[in-house]
Amino acid sequence: MLAENGVALVFLPHLKGPFLQGATFIDGNKIVVGLTARGKDADVWSRDELIPLEAFKMFKEKQNFSVASVKRFAKENKIAPGIVVGRLQNEGCIEYNMLNELKEHYVITV
Repeated sequence: MLAENGVALVFLPHLKGPFLQGATFIDGNKIVVGLTARGKDADVWSRDELIPLEAFKMFKEKQNFSVASVKRFAKENKIAPGIVVGRLQNEGCIEYNMLNELKEHYVITV
C-alpha cells in the first residue's frame, strides 16, 4: 500500500552510537522512510493501550516483580510478559537490566 502511494519503507539494522530510530528523505518522486531496530518495543503505545490501568496499579502496589509474578499478571491480562517488564522499567519500578529475559527480541536482517 505504501509503495502504491509513492512511499518506500526500508528497515535498517540498529546503528551503534547514534540514538537514531529512523529517517525520512525524498528520492526523486518518492518518499523514503527508514526504520531501525532501536526502540522497537513501542513503550508508550503498550502503556496506554495494552495494560489495563487499574489492574496495573494493583499489581504495582503488591511490589512483587518476580519472574513468576510478572508471568502470572501477563497471563491474567492476556498480554506478553515483556510488555509488563517494559512498563515496569519505564515507570522506575525495576531497573532496565532486570527481567529482560521475558522480553521478545527482534532483529532486522539485511
